[in-house]
Amino acid sequence: MCTELHRFIKTNEKSCFDKNNLNGHITAGGIVVCENFVLLNHHKKLNKWLGFGGHAEAGECNPFYTACREVKEESGIWGLRSNGVILDIDKSIINIFTNFIS
Repeated sequence: MCTELHRFIKTNEKSCFDKNNLNGHITAGGIVVCENFVLLNHHKKLNKWLGFGGHAEAGECNPFYTACREVKEESGIWGLRSNGVILDIDKSIINIFTNFIS
């Protein structure tokens, strides 16, 4: 996966964080853990409980910053601190038919 991701970033250097890039784009997210509890977010479109995350905003090119912002925005807990551990790195594959599936 690292080789594929590295190749994607090199070939899409200026647009790898752009959610309008139909080749795919890098998204970021995180999980909130407190002692033995994990805070999850109910994704309305997918009707699933997931970690927090999403797309980079215009001009963002740091997935760690994007992940922290997304977790704080979606959880509503602005006082969170990250332990700095990266659990996974991936890119979103764009399915151009997604918007047509109900």
